[in-house]
Amino acid sequence: MKIVSGSQQQKVVQPKNDNLTEAAASVAQQQKTAEKQAQKGDTVQFSASLEEQLNSLQTKQAQRVDSIKGELSAGTYQVSSFDVAAKMLAAYSRK
Repeated sequence: MKIVSGSQQQKVVQPKNDNLTEAAASVAQQQKTAEKQAQKGDTVQFSASLEEQLNSLQTKQAQRVDSIKGELSAGTYQVSSFDVAAKMLAAYSRK
């Protein structure tokens, strides 16, 4: 019997040979392979340029958040009533 784990579709294969010793050895080997695959886990690797873009976006976002926090604490943060109304209408029209 073979069970493939992870993101792959589970597949069960019965051994064709009725020899129980050979079937048991096959199942044991398949279980070891499945355990090794489960231990590896999934990994993601970004290209260097994508990492640079991601770092740049994170830096810009952090600067924007810090700027807004500073304006809020100083009491100088201004909210555009036009933008608020437009977003409210857009959210209402989606429903």
